[in-house]
Amino acid sequence: MNNYFDIFKLKTSYDLDIELLESNYQKIMSKLHPDNFANMGEMAADVANTKSVEYNKAYSKLKSPVYRAKHLLEINNYSIDFENVKVKSEYLMQQFDLKESFAELDGSANSYNDFLTKLEQDYDNHINALSSLFANKDYQQVKDLLPHLKFLSKLISDVQYKNSIYSKESRL
Repeated sequence: MNNYFDIFKLKTSYDLDIELLESNYQKIMSKLHPDNFANMGEMAADVANTKSVEYNKAYSKLKSPVYRAKHLLEINNYSIDFENVKVKSEYLMQQFDLKESFAELDGSANSYNDFLTKLEQDYDNHINALSSLFANKDYQQVKDLLPHLKFLSKLISDVQYKNSIYSKESRL
């Protein structure tokens, strides 16, 4: 397995300097730009293209707190399959309550913004918890917490999307 942190010359850690990741990514990708391989033949261009795909994947995984955590688990010989994960009952209850609260929003910008603020605070708290768990090498706890963080990430995205639809409709 490739360590995506190594590709970008970063410390293998959950706590990541996103600006440094971005900077290193841009430097690598500028070297792999197709114009740099125009006169080197099809094989060199194919290799550069393959590397570009690999580095784009690595970049997107590291940029995401959820998939960065998943990658760190894999590096440390722990695996998690989000499609078949067993979520702790306490998180299931929280998820049910959050989905119900989302469904009951009245459609006003204030209700969505207030709910979104609450979700983002919860999300940030989970990010901080993951950081501590990784620092303590408590990978089993990370595995327990990570599906809930993924849920929160998806719910935040759903709320933002729904809010944008209501905002557009209210301007018409």
